[in-house]
Amino acid sequence: SPVQTTGSVSMASPPAKANADGTFVVNGIGPGRYRVTANLPSTGTPVWTLASSTIGGVDAIDAPLEIGGSDVSNVVITFTDHPTELSGSLLDQAGRPAPQYFILVVSTNQAFWTPLSRRNRAVRPGTTGTFKIAGLPPGEYYVLALDDLEQNRIYNADYLNPLVANAIKLTLAAGEKKTQDFKIAGLAAGHERVRRP
Repeated sequence: SPVQTTGSVSMASPPAKANADGTFVVNGIGPGRYRVTANLPSTGTPVWTLASSTIGGVDAIDAPLEIGGSDVSNVVITFTDHPTELSGSLLDQAGRPAPQYFILVVSTNQAFWTPLSRRNRAVRPGTTGTFKIAGLPPGEYYVLALDDLEQNRIYNADYLNPLVANAIKLTLAAGEKKTQDFKIAGLAAGHERVRRP
């Protein structure tokens, strides 16, 4: 369903159900900036994940697109049963699990630093220091560890720019399951720098 965005305010349109041939129609959408999202009911395995939603070949999930007053007929929504997955462990300088920290994964493309973007995610490792983030879109990401996280600011450039200066980069391909362990290297500008062991 399209989600209209105005600044930090979002309003969902009435949901549309897909026809047997996969086509769908959403009526009553006025001009404005929209994200196009979709979901499938959980029916067991495999679990299908939203992979992309495009309007005329342009991303319409992570970056709102302007829709005028005329009909839009070139919307393509794609699901996958092979989502990306980043997993690993976060250890402190002594090699112990560090569950008190957050792992923050942020797109290296600032165009995706927008509210509701699937490309900026934060998790806490478990008590064993392990973590898993599934469903990130393919692309290049910054990864860093934080001892404190302002969750409502993980899309804000003023908050993120100083943090990502010391982050590591990694790339996820479509359907890739990557395991990457990290070790805290020391405090830097209010956050912990991570490195590959």
